[in-house]
Amino acid sequence: MHSVTLNLREVDSIQAAADKIGSLVDHLDVLINNAGISHSARDAVVTPNGTRTDLQFFNNHLGPFLLTSLLLPRLVAAGEKSPPGATRVINLTSNGHRLSPVRFSDYAFDRGIYDGVPEPERPGANLPAFLTKTNDGFPGFMGYGQSKSANVLHATEISRRLKRAGRGNVVGFAVHPGSIMTDLSRTLDPDSADAVTKTAPAHLWKTHDAGAATSVCAAFDPKLGHADLGGSVLGYMADCQLQDDLVAPHAADADIAKRLWDESEKMLQITTGF
Repeated sequence: MHSVTLNLREVDSIQAAADKIGSLVDHLDVLINNAGISHSARDAVVTPNGTRTDLQFFNNHLGPFLLTSLLLPRLVAAGEKSPPGATRVINLTSNGHRLSPVRFSDYAFDRGIYDGVPEPERPGANLPAFLTKTNDGFPGFMGYGQSKSANVLHATEISRRLKRAGRGNVVGFAVHPGSIMTDLSRTLDPDSADAVTKTAPAHLWKTHDAGAATSVCAAFDPKLGHADLGGSVLGYMADCQLQDDLVAPHAADADIAKRLWDESEKMLQITTGF
């Protein structure tokens, strides 16, 4: 067993980790992008091409996007030796993706929640007040929602691109693990942290083991290899089941997924080759 550490908010750290993994294995059967943050402050990050994003978008989407892209050769190598759909990338997302589309014109929410951005990039109206609360003008929950939408779009686009490239043995899934009490909200102020506990009824909160179950299922259930990933099936999973009906329209749109992939390559100044 080997451990490789990385910081998903630092390009050099991600590159070094990918290099280390590449030196240890010649193929990679499963990649689970599980690490993420829920952050109430913008903590703006400037990407390699000069695009300004909030920290959540970089850490939760661009970091995993870069790591996955760097490891794609190892994933494709595994796919060449495995049955269809057996080599998998799992992105941990959340039903919180419904809170916000990807804001291509304003990744850092510098313009506020609704003003100054195109209609398709705006969150839904009449949201509960705690979800639209701002910290120095930054709506943390909306930023989290944007990053989780990106996780879904990234996973679905993996399946589409690799299928078109004749590498359909490699597929992507987006997993909603459920409501689980973890340290994810450790940076939230007390009022926001308390509000999070009210987002689901007490009997629906899961243990850590139950929360991990859907990720394990997405990674290893052989029946999922027969699903039309990259075609009619998005690959969104909750409670160990495919549940594409839970995906918000802004995270199910293939054109938006393509745009996000292309824009992510530009922001990171990389070319995945797919």
